[in-house]
Amino acid sequence: LAQKYIDNVLIPIARHHSITTHGMDLMEKEYPCEPLLYVEEVKGNELLLRLVFKYGEQTVSPTGTGDSMRFIPCKERTDENDAPYFRRDAVAEARIMELLTTMELDKVDESHFKQATTVIEKGFAAWVLLHKELLTKEFKLMNSFDNQPFCLD
Repeated sequence: LAQKYIDNVLIPIARHHSITTHGMDLMEKEYPCEPLLYVEEVKGNELLLRLVFKYGEQTVSPTGTGDSMRFIPCKERTDENDAPYFRRDAVAEARIMELLTTMELDKVDESHFKQATTVIEKGFAAWVLLHKELLTKEFKLMNSFDNQPFCLD
């Protein structure tokens, strides 16, 4: 019952208001924002890149803005009176979104990108080689089939 109260009442209220609690421990966890780019094959041989942000063991899509980014409940809890949460890093997420636009990608929706038509004929491997330094420094390029990172070395 406490878990449902935390998830359905406490966390949604905390997203929009400053709150204090008694008998329940609101614990802020700090996680770095790790951008993951999943390579997904869609109809034909067209490839899409799906962006998610990883915080600890949780992943979130880049669709949240403003107050919806304030509190995200953590999956790990030590007891039923704990309410651990983390804050998304809006600055880091915006910087990553901006980086993707400089990498010859067209935005399909909030989390999907495809190669720009000006570079699509060169192929995906050529795009990876062209942006290898930025991909290894800023992202983790992931295989969507087995959820494993690609080795770019």
